[in-house]
Amino acid sequence: MVARLAGRSDEARIRAIAEVSRTVQRKYQALPELKEAAELLIAELSPEDQLSIGTVTLIYTLGTIDRKEAEESLISMLDSRHTDVVLIAADVLGKNKFHNSIETIYQLKDHPAFTENYGFRFNLIRALAQMQHPRAIELLTQWRHEFDGQLRHEIKKLLTEVDVRDFGGDEKRFNAWQRSMSLEGSVSPDEDDMDAMDENLKATNPAQIKLYPASHASDSPNRVELSKSSQYYGIDIHAKRLMFIIDHSGSMEEYWDGLSRLQRAKSELIKTIEELDPRSEFALMFYATDVHVWKSTLLLANDQNKREAIAFVKRLQYGDRTNTYGALKNAIEFDQQLEAVFLLTDGQPTIGDFVKPAEIVQDIMQRNRFRHLKFNTIGIAINRSTEAFLSAIAEQSGGEYRAAN
Repeated sequence: MVARLAGRSDEARIRAIAEVSRTVQRKYQALPELKEAAELLIAELSPEDQLSIGTVTLIYTLGTIDRKEAEESLISMLDSRHTDVVLIAADVLGKNKFHNSIETIYQLKDHPAFTENYGFRFNLIRALAQMQHPRAIELLTQWRHEFDGQLRHEIKKLLTEVDVRDFGGDEKRFNAWQRSMSLEGSVSPDEDDMDAMDENLKATNPAQIKLYPASHASDSPNRVELSKSSQYYGIDIHAKRLMFIIDHSGSMEEYWDGLSRLQRAKSELIKTIEELDPRSEFALMFYATDVHVWKSTLLLANDQNKREAIAFVKRLQYGDRTNTYGALKNAIEFDQQLEAVFLLTDGQPTIGDFVKPAEIVQDIMQRNRFRHLKFNTIGIAINRSTEAFLSAIAEQSGGEYRAAN
């Protein structure tokens, strides 16, 4: 079995995993072989190697086995020299609520990729949030002032909804957490609060913990207030490192209520650039048959860069066809610190490696799996089919869709 699971054939590996996963009993019986195969495969990886589908499937299969040996194997993967293995292991541990890994995941803040890669940071926050455990909430609270932009917003949104139920009804520990939230200029509880947290760590019933969605109204007097943000087509801008993508294909020349679609798009973009927080960084991308960027890096939104960007937008002319896939793919690859994308288009893709909307969505979401870019999409004078396409991109990446007015 180990030979099939750890061999060179990824197809044979996938078939072997499917066989042992047919029943819960067979999967649990195969745990030693699954664990050994995963460790062999990971040990052979170099940092540059791309993970095969079978290897990823094997790691996720380990996460479905509620045994200490599986948890220990996954925790050991957090020390891998391959960043994707670390990301997948953290995701699996969080999704399957292996609570013994919470502290180890938090300590990944010392990993080199933590400062270099927005997706890495996002993934750790998501892993802790998925734990649905008081200790994870406490650690996210300690992180809440260490981030800016989209990540700070995500943590604040999460903490806004926390109440005593998220602590399994443990009022003493919940009150200690509230006091830590109210400490001015600090995110850490005092010693008495930490003692209360530690005393109650094992007594908490994780099964009762739930992180409620945004519609849940907490009665906590110490709720986190979400800061106001600027907007683009009515979509709040929380990111500090963002990109605007504008379709300037030939169809954007068509008039809509007195102005061409591109003229309207340029006007709205210029207005938004002018209002950007000067501490934020931004990029501009434009696409028709080909994809182009204004500058090859993110630039600070100071007055000079804003003026130059606006002058560039004003000079933009009409192109030909619509390479939406190329724009989305290039955005993912543009800068590892990029947090959010705002894409505007007026129609279906007509050229590129993929032109069918379903295929574009599938490919881009796969590429974005651990990149975690939020794709916010805006449709200008579009039909229902294009609206469904743009909505799918936004929804599946955690972004928002808007119809331009």
